Amino acid sequence: MIEKDTPEWLKETQNRSWEPEILISGITLTFLFLLSNHIHNFWSMQIQEFGVIDAIGRSLYVISMVFLTGLKIILFVHLVLRGIWTGYVGLSYVFPHGVHREKLNEQQKKIDYPRPAELVIRIERICSLLFSFIFSTITFGIGMVFVWTPAILLSVIGLNPKIVVWSAIGFCVVMGIAAIIVGILSSKKKTASKLDALIGQLTFANLQVIYGTNLGMGRMYLIFVLYFAAAAGLCWGDITRFDFGDSEWKGSGGTSAIVHTDPALYLDTRDPELRIQRAAIPAYRMAGDELELTIAYYKEDEYSVEVLRRHPKKFSEFDIEAEAAELDLRHVHEITLDGNKIQAGNWLRTADSETGQTLFKVRIPIDGLDAGRHNLRIQKTTWNLKENIRPIENWVTIPFEIESANP
Repeated sequence: MIEKDTPEWLKETQNRSWEPEILISGITLTFLFLLSNHIHNFWSMQIQEFGVIDAIGRSLYVISMVFLTGLKIILFVHLVLRGIWTGYVGLSYVFPHGVHREKLNEQQKKIDYPRPAELVIRIERICSLLFSFIFSTITFGIGMVFVWTPAILLSVIGLNPKIVVWSAIGFCVVMGIAAIIVGILSSKKKTASKLDALIGQLTFANLQVIYGTNLGMGRMYLIFVLYFAAAAGLCWGDITRFDFGDSEWKGSGGTSAIVHTDPALYLDTRDPELRIQRAAIPAYRMAGDELELTIAYYKEDEYSVEVLRRHPKKFSEFDIEAEAAELDLRHVHEITLDGNKIQAGNWLRTADSETGQTLFKVRIPIDGLDAGRHNLRIQKTTWNLKENIRPIENWVTIPFEIESANP
């Protein structure tokens, strides 16, 4: 039936499509393996440099990584199947009739062995379906990213995060109301046909109906669920390492007898192509008279400074030793070494040569410390929508060790 319904020009196009398919799959697969760090840096840059809400930035990062991993799976399977397909094409040329049934024993004769040409056609259809599935998922992914585009643009142009948050909430409410209205209209016979015709013209809706009517709705949803579940499982490590929110540090503890060091906290062990999430020091083992602490710049901290200036009575509560006019980004960070507060001195604002990330360099004296383990902790002051100022007592804790006592 499929062969009868397929136009000759489409058959000819399909017969010639395997070469560009392999080329596109191979090049794209190679390119995708290079994208993980760039996606990580792009969404973290939105949060750090432009003040995009962490929940939005993190959600879009997760979506991007799941779709990236899913594309890797499909393209890899596609290339493997195309390799098998090529083998069967050669086999069908050498042995066009396939199995010689007269040479089989009685038990084997009961088995229906397809000819190589039939297997070529089966694999061809699977490869074509996989290739079309790639662009179907891309269409779906673009749609999910598009939903949050207005909130991202509002942050990029420099609006106050409070306005951006309320705008995002308002946008979600409007979308919810629109969905309810569409649901009500679709239940009425007069408008249902027009609405169905309009929805049918949408790309993703059209793709969904094509898959659903040919594969079955249950099988289609099962394929999508398994696809996204497998992709999320394979990239779970990348998802969990993305931590740019204003929350308590869940990494290295400061009191445990067992030290769990996070390589991302030390410049000599971290991936230099990734942006620093919160803070880092040169190495776990330190020597010398001072330690250079690197702190990531967050645009949201500038709004924290503005909120604090409007509430100068909070200065004493957060142990801020500055006048409102002198308040800057240093004062929303409280640095302690083994529980002792370090006064905010001169901070050097610089940019990372590898990623271009804006960073602050702070020199911490360690000449009076004994040999052994020590903990450097940063507490950060932030705010919520009601402008209630709160401290994040353990924004990050970095354990380190002094190799030998300083004279």
